[in-house]
Amino acid sequence: RRCAAQLALPVLLLGLAILMYGQWPSCWRLHHIVPLHKKLSRHVFKNYRGIHMTAQISKVLERFIAKRFESHVSKHVLFGPRQWAYQRRKGARDTLAYLVASWLLALCTGHKIVLFNADVAGAFDRVKARRLARKLRAKGLDEQVVKVLISWLQRRRAHVVVGGMTSEEMSLED
Repeated sequence: RRCAAQLALPVLLLGLAILMYGQWPSCWRLHHIVPLHKKLSRHVFKNYRGIHMTAQISKVLERFIAKRFESHVSKHVLFGPRQWAYQRRKGARDTLAYLVASWLLALCTGHKIVLFNADVAGAFDRVKARRLARKLRAKGLDEQVVKVLISWLQRRRAHVVVGGMTSEEMSLED
């Protein structure tokens, strides 16, 4: 933050270059993954989830690129009516408040409530780039933004890092 004034122009120029060339920098496709323990035994690998350590400048430019298509997505109502994730001023708390209010209203009017819970976390790890590109183009998203997004989704290289030791390189796709 102390360097924001000095870095603003170079970061802007980098963001504009990424959009102009339609290419996400390949050096930002190398991930260092640190395992984070979720639950139960620490000796079972399935009880961990990987946290991707990403360059801060990459995160800043992801937000910059997102600004290029957020207004298009909102203007053309491309989010579903019940999709609250990835939208400005809508989050998990808003979803919870909406659901609780809906359930209370239903209960007060004599209706029954049925809940179905499913683990869909894995669904977000498997975006098919070609299919996404086709849909984004059909919805009229700027071609350069589509190119950057598809480039951002390209195969990535990764290493697992534990206790300062690094694994062999692996490939992450879609």
